[in-house]
Amino acid sequence: MLSPELTNLLAIGRCTDAEPAALSSARVMGPCIAMGVAAAHAADLASIAQFSFRNTDLPHLQERLQPNLS
Repeated sequence: MLSPELTNLLAIGRCTDAEPAALSSARVMGPCIAMGVAAAHAADLASIAQFSFRNTDLPHLQERLQPNLS
């Protein structure tokens, strides 16, 4: 989801690029929604802590996403 050239830009949903086999399953609604939720939480954490997406506290992000898995 992170851009290799730009800071604080996430590519989510149907604009994500991947290998063809991975892309075919990532372009349906379920994974698109999940990527959007993860991006929203990452943006919120980055905004609160005043840091870039690349410095996101991944364990904290995973903890926030855990309730969405059930």
